[in-house]
Amino acid sequence: MTHSPSLSFTHTHNSASTAATTAADALSRAAASLDATLHLRARAAAASAATAAAAREADEKFGLTAKGRRVAEDAARAAPRYLSRVRAFLSGPGGPPTFAAVVIGLAWVGWLGRILNFLVLLWWAAPLLGLPVAAAAARARAAEAEAAQARARARANPFAGWPGFGGGGGQAGGRSKAPPKGDVIDVEYDILDGRP
Repeated sequence: MTHSPSLSFTHTHNSASTAATTAADALSRAAASLDATLHLRARAAAASAATAAAAREADEKFGLTAKGRRVAEDAARAAPRYLSRVRAFLSGPGGPPTFAAVVIGLAWVGWLGRILNFLVLLWWAAPLLGLPVAAAAARARAAEAEAAQARARARANPFAGWPGFGGGGGQAGGRSKAPPKGDVIDVEYDILDGRP
């Protein structure tokens, strides 16, 4: 009896899938057994907490976060000045030969390849790393736009938010969507000048 190629491929694929599922289950059971025996999760959590506490203590003792923030702010302030000096030097007569010598030197000692590899890695990782930052920035812009719209509505209608005057408290025309809360005072009046 001969089997068709598609039937043997399907059989092979199914048996490989079954073997992979069995191996994954066995690995999961072995990991659970090791965790139950050696308490790996608890130890990892304790080590993580101890490391975080040590990092906080070192930061409080040495003020690393504040120092790093100051260095970054100083570098950001000084960067335009240094960049203008570098541009001026590179546009002068000694700039191109110096740039060529630096590139050749970096290539000679092997750093150029490392720098280029890092830049290529950064090129591919930037969208993944930048997505949370971009999402937070988009949320901030949306919140600012909503706040600006609310301020514009408030400037256009000083009674915005009051019931009966539009802008959230009720419908136009003085009718509120919700029944009044609290005591209701029923008032009757008569006209005093004699007209009914």
